[in-house]
Amino acid sequence: MKTFFNTLCFLLVISCTGTQTFDYPKTRTVDASDNYFGTVVSDPYRWLEDMNNPEVMKWFKSQADFTNRFLDEIPGRNKILEDIEELTNMEGDIIRKPYKSGSYYYFTKIMKGETFGNLYRRDIKTGIEEVFFKGQEYKKGTQIIDYVANNRDNLMAVKIQDEGSELCEIIFLRLPDKTILKDKLYPIWSEKYILSVQTRLKTEFWHQLQIMLN
Repeated sequence: MKTFFNTLCFLLVISCTGTQTFDYPKTRTVDASDNYFGTVVSDPYRWLEDMNNPEVMKWFKSQADFTNRFLDEIPGRNKILEDIEELTNMEGDIIRKPYKSGSYYYFTKIMKGETFGNLYRRDIKTGIEEVFFKGQEYKKGTQIIDYVANNRDNLMAVKIQDEGSELCEIIFLRLPDKTILKDKLYPIWSEKYILSVQTRLKTEFWHQLQIMLN
């Protein structure tokens, strides 16, 4: 929905501006570079990486103000926003990645109105459902990217990511009591889902974990 809205706004801006010439906010450059095995790579905008720099915040604001000048002129924009909000509010809970291990079904669920989901498990015999892992209790802004469980080894590996970060980490939990172990794998660059295809190997847990690291 968000991608659709951004694309729609872009097309509306293009249709409204036509061949108009823009006076974009100025962006200064710096003399910064890195040498990678004899190859010098210039990085003139490196100063923009410092999010604690007031000048960077001022630059972001100038860019946002410049863009909003055109978005605010789109006819019917508020009506589009209202329609999108109405459609979004029609959504219910979002359940993803159901996975059977031992006598439990595991899955992630984002309740209506929630930004971040949790990892749940449901007892197959009784149907009792419980929250197994809360990312927000582990660390604020934590998103659950993927997981794999193995009741035989009493272990679960959960791949998590800080909101806005490109890095992931894998933490391990003990299944019976949900204890988070001190061992973890970090950094993990890939966001590849580990359970797109469930294998039936005897070493399934470790095989899936290897896939998660690739």
